[in-house]
Amino acid sequence: LVHTGTSDSGHYYSYIKERGPYDESPGRNSTGGTAEAGRWLCFNDAAVSTFDPADLPNQAHGGFVRRSMWNQAIGKHESYDDPKQFSAYMLIYEKRGQQPVATEATPPA
Repeated sequence: LVHTGTSDSGHYYSYIKERGPYDESPGRNSTGGTAEAGRWLCFNDAAVSTFDPADLPNQAHGGFVRRSMWNQAIGKHESYDDPKQFSAYMLIYEKRGQQPVATEATPPA
């Protein structure tokens, strides 16, 4: 979930990984689905597009972006840092399976 805007106003959108039917048989990926089910999608109102998770630091980590603007007074481009208007708002974790709980044997009384 990503928020774009300021603390006074803004917009939310999300990145979601597609899932297929869960299947632990050989040849399946780490999530149990097929390889085709691993696409990341950006859901932004009515617009849905594919998303490359390698671009996540640029798209959801806030910070600054380097920009250039023509300065007519000095007759050249000047660079400046502009605050990004978007940052991750919430991370969601999903439990993938039950781990066995190790128990110690109780000595006989």
